[in-house]
Amino acid sequence: MVMVMMSLLMTICTSEVLAQDSPLRPPTTKEPPSGPKFIMMGIALVLAALVIVVAIFRTKRGHQD
Repeated sequence: MVMVMMSLLMTICTSEVLAQDSPLRPPTTKEPPSGPKFIMMGIALVLAALVIVVAIFRTKRGHQD
């Protein structure tokens, strides 16, 4: 019974795709990327370096905490 229900569900879900004449293709954009990639990579590297530097700092806690 479970196999029949799963087969029926797959048939219902894929009927729209099978009815199309042309194969599905991913969407394309006509606009160029907004910003240079090296600027975004530079910002990502700076932020990653800041996180690493902050994680390396020793805590300034004393023995009374």
